[in-house]
Amino acid sequence: MNKMNTIHKFHNTADALIHCIQQKNPTFHPPCSAGCFWCCYEPAYASVHEVQHMLEGLTAEQREQVNGALDNWVARAGPLLDTERPDANEYRKLHAPCPLLDATGQCMAYERRPFSCRTFFAMSDPHRCACLHERRHQQYACFNPSLFAESMIQMVLELGGTELDHIGALLWEQLRGSRMETASREKHVLETECAPALQPERSTPESTTTPTPCGAGQQSIP
Repeated sequence: MNKMNTIHKFHNTADALIHCIQQKNPTFHPPCSAGCFWCCYEPAYASVHEVQHMLEGLTAEQREQVNGALDNWVARAGPLLDTERPDANEYRKLHAPCPLLDATGQCMAYERRPFSCRTFFAMSDPHRCACLHERRHQQYACFNPSLFAESMIQMVLELGGTELDHIGALLWEQLRGSRMETASREKHVLETECAPALQPERSTPESTTTPTPCGAGQQSIP
């Protein structure tokens, strides 16, 4: 199977599950909307294949724009790239926007955004996202990890393994052709014969409760 199709299928599955949760839990109303981009100033992670999928959907002009933004991202985010999964509040102080964020505050790869972005939702006043001194009081949705586990396992199997890191670091590798492995790099490999033992009990939208609010600074990544 084409690896980009595997990523597309995984993202569609995640979107469908979240949509079901929203339909069945009337109290789940994230305030996130177009034009709110403060999460793009926080650490954001993706797999190598997700970054390839995003770049595949960009125009030549957009790729140039992203490539031009990489030097700024490295210069600003650099102090925390040697820290594994740096604290979001500390990262915000660096003013290191995601290289995919354009001058109008829009994500150039929004339709192909990675799983970590698709499952990251603020749960209270968006003003708390915009103001750094209020950021610590914001709460974020934490989904039951088993909700996505089955599709995650299938994705890793189909890809034959993958690596995760800061989106900016992986964009650098793809566009500049040189390795930029940060302290947050994770390698995921799953042997086919091990998969049955790792399969979780199936979790359906009907049995999934409203996402539990997490404390500030916690990313909703299973």
